[in-house]
Amino acid sequence: MALICAAILFSCTKPEDGAQGPKGDKGEQGPAGPQGPAGPAGGPQGPAGPAGPQGPQGATGETGATGATGAQGPQGIQGPTGATGAQGPQGIPGDNGVMMYVWGENKFTGYTSYLNIPITKEEASKSLFYAYYTTSTSAFLSNEAWLPVPGVNNAGSANYEAIGIITVDYITYLGTWKYDISLYSFPARTSLTTEVTWDSFRLVVVPIPDTNIFPKSAPAVDFNDYAAVAKYYGLPQ
Repeated sequence: MALICAAILFSCTKPEDGAQGPKGDKGEQGPAGPQGPAGPAGGPQGPAGPAGPQGPQGATGETGATGATGAQGPQGIQGPTGATGAQGPQGIPGDNGVMMYVWGENKFTGYTSYLNIPITKEEASKSLFYAYYTTSTSAFLSNEAWLPVPGVNNAGSANYEAIGIITVDYITYLGTWKYDISLYSFPARTSLTTEVTWDSFRLVVVPIPDTNIFPKSAPAVDFNDYAAVAKYYGLPQ
């Protein structure tokens, strides 16, 4: 009995606390809890983020349809007066309505034009044109001899043929008439590359009467001979 009481007394006595043991390992993270309720609306807007990089340029679109023509604008102010054009040739009247036009010295190679012939389209269509020139570059002829166009001549060591045509000048002096001269080496018929000097050039314009467009007989004059033509039509030699 005494032994049992001593055992009970010993078991009922409080033991003293021992020293704290080492910290145990961290346990595994538990599962996430449920999402909480949304906060109240109307909070302040946050600052704008930085601008992103510029994207690549897109392809060029198709050309649109042409728009309607706009209304004509008001007339502008009159421009200044243009420069005076080149002086035309001297006109010398002859008999029977004949006119002769005269030009001075001209140096050229292969081609030239005598400009500003003061005639109308109607006059040109009802006239005959006879051209003559003098030259100081011929090795055989006097520079006082009047040579006809068309015709063959000499320029030093080169023979050439002169061809002429009356035409409208659409480039330099719009609407006026000119007489074009082309020179071809003879007899090769290639454009002449030797420079020539024509000291004087005369163009005789002979009108054709309306009632005699196709005469039965030509005038009794040799049109290759300027002296004879000048005498026949009362022109200066």
